[in-house]
Amino acid sequence: MDVGARHPLASSPRQYEPARMLGAARQLIEIPRQQRLRGQGPFVLKLKQPAMRLDLALESIPSPPRTLNWFHSVMLLPRLMNPSIIRAPSTLASRCTYVLSARADTLHQCDATGATSNGRSGTVVALLDANLRVLSWAWLRWRTLKGTLLDSPTPWWDLRLILVDDYDEVFASYSCTTCSADVRISKIYIEPNTTAQGTMAAWAFKQPAMLMSLEPWQNGRNQVGWVYVPEAAQNARGVRPLPVLMVAPFLHAVATFGAIRKGRQKRPRPKQLALSVAHPRDRPLYARSGKLTLLLNDSARLSQQLATGIGLRLSQTAHLVPIRSAECRAYLGVGHLHRGAADADQGAWTDAAYAYGPRPNRTFRWGYDYMHFFYVLEPDPPFRMVATSGEFCVGSQQDADDCESIQFVSGLAPRAPLEADGACPSSFAPVHLLLAYGVNDCEARVGSLPLEQIWRSLVPLDGASGPCFTMPAGL
Repeated sequence: MDVGARHPLASSPRQYEPARMLGAARQLIEIPRQQRLRGQGPFVLKLKQPAMRLDLALESIPSPPRTLNWFHSVMLLPRLMNPSIIRAPSTLASRCTYVLSARADTLHQCDATGATSNGRSGTVVALLDANLRVLSWAWLRWRTLKGTLLDSPTPWWDLRLILVDDYDEVFASYSCTTCSADVRISKIYIEPNTTAQGTMAAWAFKQPAMLMSLEPWQNGRNQVGWVYVPEAAQNARGVRPLPVLMVAPFLHAVATFGAIRKGRQKRPRPKQLALSVAHPRDRPLYARSGKLTLLLNDSARLSQQLATGIGLRLSQTAHLVPIRSAECRAYLGVGHLHRGAADADQGAWTDAAYAYGPRPNRTFRWGYDYMHFFYVLEPDPPFRMVATSGEFCVGSQQDADDCESIQFVSGLAPRAPLEADGACPSSFAPVHLLLAYGVNDCEARVGSLPLEQIWRSLVPLDGASGPCFTMPAGL
């Protein structure tokens, strides 16, 4: 597929019919107190400025054959959803740029153009400037071990980016048809202005460039990860220790793949899987252990303090962001739940896919009425949860006091402040965060809000205390 360049993040809002809006003024009030997260009042989160919409002008693509005996294919327009965002590695661009990934899928609930079955998924990767304008973008593709870059996009979706700052490398977790709910992490290569059209290329090795874990207790949904560098060890030894790759398969469980370092593995052991194979221009990163080790199972405490009375599944959505100031160290994440159930009659949608019946006249096929919450983990092992906000939805551009029914916050990143001359500081303490989220399976958006605004919404869990909850001046 062709790639594009210099498409803007459009700020003009898309207008949605009332059936695709949450109706926050009524919906949030009608949630019984005992069914609210921790009994706290839900609220509409107001962004500092209007969120920018990722507009890449994707072209329609042919749907896969619908049955083994009927090879008729129709052209379907993929929609962007579930975006993830990180600061761009310095090897790729300046620190005031960002890398954004988004799922592009023809199986969506945006409108009647979505496939009812057998959709086609892929991932787009974009490089954004300091003002969130798209400098260049490309489909994420596979490269074989022989070096051949395949034409078709990788069949991965819900790619969530992780920046390994110590090595200036980009990793990502992802989902795929054969992944089930496994924990899978791969290295992502991004090369700007390397194609014949002068645009970027983004790719991953097809095999075996991944860390994966298949044990049942690790098969969560919407797993999140983060990179931990033990600061106490650094002070004691006088050297910076190796970064450690952390994973939370569930909201209540924390595990680790172990330390990651740069170097060549001469003879990998079965439990020592490479994060990436050798590339002609670099040395691969790999973990000391390819096995997830459980550090914390906090299900009893969190079930009592978070989920009592809700009766809904709480899940994570975005990889964690480290928060650092003179007074406070912590990891910030986002979780979600949805109060609108999936369509009970999934068979009608399947019949429509195979032309056995009409397409159901319903707004949503799957879950809707999404709500989110911020949560904070301790800065050091075992990374217990110490605070959450109440439930929130993100204020819509067409009505700041209402929200779209389907919102999915899948990316958090610190926003670099621009200096007076437009230059980017070499280092900074985050004051604003970028929030990347999907809307109604139709579009991917990026908004900005002050970190202080998030911190004011947090309420410590029972027994949690410390400087992070005294509103330090740095926040």
